[in-house]
Amino acid sequence: MNNNSYPDLFFGLKGGLNNFGIVTNFNMRSIPQTQVYGGMLVYTSTQFPALVLALVKFAAQTDPKAQITASLVIAPGQFLFVIVAFYDAPRAPKGTFDDFLAISPLGTLRRQSYLSIVKSVPADQVANLR
Repeated sequence: MNNNSYPDLFFGLKGGLNNFGIVTNFNMRSIPQTQVYGGMLVYTSTQFPALVLALVKFAAQTDPKAQITASLVIAPGQFLFVIVAFYDAPRAPKGTFDDFLAISPLGTLRRQSYLSIVKSVPADQVANLR
């Protein structure tokens, strides 16, 4: 190997400034995943005003175990808003998702395995986030 046969590799092995590295081995510690709480909730356009208020209130909370993804979906003839709610424990504290459930969405939140909540979400809802 030399600068003429493999210039990129030669540059990298010579030092490559600060952005080149070869990973030859790494150790990973696994952490058991408990049951989680969550699911997918679907709202119609008539529920949007109440939903926006619930989203604003949720954004102000600071519980790192509580997360949502929100998506506007165009279905034939209507707009839908899809919320995927997730809490990293078997139960969410009272009040965490109450504002979303009070709007009477389609869908439920429940205790389930992490794998089942991932499988229940349409792939386009979490593209490139898994």
